[in-house]
Amino acid sequence: MRKKSLIISILLIVILITGCGKSNEKKLECTMFSQGTNMNVYGTVKYIFKDDIVQTGKVEAVFKDITLDNLENVWGTIKQQFSEQNSPVDVSGYKRSNKSDDKNYTFTVNLEIDYTKISENTINEYGLEDLRGKSYDEVKKITEESGEATCK
Repeated sequence: MRKKSLIISILLIVILITGCGKSNEKKLECTMFSQGTNMNVYGTVKYIFKDDIVQTGKVEAVFKDITLDNLENVWGTIKQQFSEQNSPVDVSGYKRSNKSDDKNYTFTVNLEIDYTKISENTINEYGLEDLRGKSYDEVKKITEESGEATCK
C-alpha cells in the first residue's frame, strides 16, 4: 500500500513539473506585402518562441510582378544583381539562400535565424533586426512596425 502511494505521488509530481505535457512553445506568423515601382514583394515570417522568448525565425521574400520593359531581355541582369545582393550564407545562427524562376520571372530569398546561436557581429554584418531575448509581444510589435506586416 505504501509503495502504491509512493508511485502515485511520484507520478503526480512528474505531471505537475512537466505541465501534463503542455508545450511552452508559441508560434507567430506574419505576412507582408510591399508594392514597388517596378515590382512587388510578398513575404512570410514565422517565429517560434519558447517560454515566451523568440528562438527562431524563418523569412521568405518573393520578388515578383516585375513591370520592366523588355523583361525577357533584362531578366539575366536582374537575376544576377539579386543573386549578388542576396548571396548564400551559412554561419552559426544564420542561413540565407535564394532561388530564381526564369519562367515566371520571380526571385525568392529565404532566411533562417536561430536567435539562440546568432552573434551580435552576424546581426550587424547582415543588417538584421536584433530580436535576441525578445518576447512574443515585443517581436510582434517590432515586425508589424517594420513595414507592411500583419501578424496573427
